[in-house]
Amino acid sequence: MRTRVLIYSALASLMLAQSCKKNENQSLKEAADAKPSKLKTAATFDQTVTNFFKRTTGSVAFDQGSSIPLSDGRVLWVTQDAFYQGSLSGGNLYCNHYIAYTNSIIIQPAKTNWSASAPMMTRTGTVNNIGNMIPVQPGSTWTWPGTGVEIGNYIWAKPRPK
Repeated sequence: MRTRVLIYSALASLMLAQSCKKNENQSLKEAADAKPSKLKTAATFDQTVTNFFKRTTGSVAFDQGSSIPLSDGRVLWVTQDAFYQGSLSGGNLYCNHYIAYTNSIIIQPAKTNWSASAPMMTRTGTVNNIGNMIPVQPGSTWTWPGTGVEIGNYIWAKPRPK
């Protein structure tokens, strides 16, 4: 009886292994036959764009930026979790420093203008006399603005409050 169970178990294992191998080979063939992506597969480094975000006043670092194209050709960049200029020491970011506010705004003069002199906007607040451009909603402790759109004379941004 034990011998039969062992034989059946061995056969089941062999069949399962062959089945997995067949599925793996089929998946590899499907991947090889797939059409190549039209998206660029290589990232490029652009010093001009990098310098646009390399700030020494206002928000000097942030962990996310959403761009909202405006009808007059400018681009509004909304940032999240911003470090204020007091976070810099000798040109380096002091990362153990308190995140001063949860959003700020940069106004890019035009889609093709990457001048680092583009205005950085923050509001008067309680920490370092600066604060969020998009206010923290009642009952929340922070607001991360995400995507946005210009409708008429207004910019509508979707905050992710907590």
